Amino acid sequence: MKVNALGVLIGTQEAAKQYIAQGGTGKVINTASIAGRTGFPNFAPYSAAKAAVISLTQAAARALAPEGITVNAFAPGVVATPLWTKLDAELTEMGAGDSGFDSMAGDILLGRPAVPEDIVPTAVFLAASDSDYITGQVIPIEGGMILV
Repeated sequence: MKVNALGVLIGTQEAAKQYIAQGGTGKVINTASIAGRTGFPNFAPYSAAKAAVISLTQAAARALAPEGITVNAFAPGVVATPLWTKLDAELTEMGAGDSGFDSMAGDILLGRPAVPEDIVPTAVFLAASDSDYITGQVIPIEGGMILV
């Protein structure tokens, strides 16, 4: 909760202070997760923290719009990274059964987990002027895994 929720709160507040001090306008881009929209039993604390990120993003978008500051987030799904390898091993050790990487990746409509290169373009889009009229949104990047 400290990193995923409190960290986003403080980061958003500090970015907003800086944008306002510079005369307003700016973009805050948070990292949410599909776990924040669909709670996963083996990741309940993580899911709760990422749900907080979604709520903080929406609340900040409402609060900061008068200053010309947009606040959005992207929400990755299953991403093939060393962290997932570590989490998968920990889930196996905990006896979580088929709740690991392979099981979750099997639900992806596009047939494969994401790689970091799948995530970057959405973050760049949210930072670019093409997204100037978007605020308070969470864009899922999950290959059709949860269809929110």
